[in-house]
Amino acid sequence: MLKIFDIKPIARSEPVSKSRKKRSSFDNRRYKLHQKVKDICELKSKQRTIIVHYAAEISNRYIIELQTKFHYNIQSEMFNTKEIEVIEPIIINN
Repeated sequence: MLKIFDIKPIARSEPVSKSRKKRSSFDNRRYKLHQKVKDICELKSKQRTIIVHYAAEISNRYIIELQTKFHYNIQSEMFNTKEIEVIEPIIINN
């Protein structure tokens, strides 16, 4: 006679480790360019945008390579937000 709670244990399977995706030399070059460009200007890699200072010329070969090979957008900032001085208004009570 079979008991109600006589259930055979389920065999455990070994967890399958996911193999890491190997980067191609194309991706490695892109990441190397990221490192070089980050020192010069602001880089938003997820948006593929390079933000250059408004007075700077775009003559750096690393920036140009990111634009041509990897289709990055170059954006010029209108002004530097760190240079803006905020002055508190004067309140005049009559």
